[in-house]
Amino acid sequence: MKTFAERLVSPDGREFTARSPAEYNALRYGQGYRPADEPAPDAPAKPTAKTAKSVPAPPESAQDKTP
Repeated sequence: MKTFAERLVSPDGREFTARSPAEYNALRYGQGYRPADEPAPDAPAKPTAKTAKSVPAPPESAQDKTP
């Protein structure tokens, strides 16, 4: 028999393991818990291949040229 165990994190940062799909849904959608492997909403997003784009250097004429 397969057991259900999903780790969740409460809004204040405490970890909890849901032992049934009903418990998981009640905590996840009713109490504001998030999956443990999901980053916190206030955490900075990690750059991905789609979001991490290199910024092109300004053209030569736009750079400051001092004599």
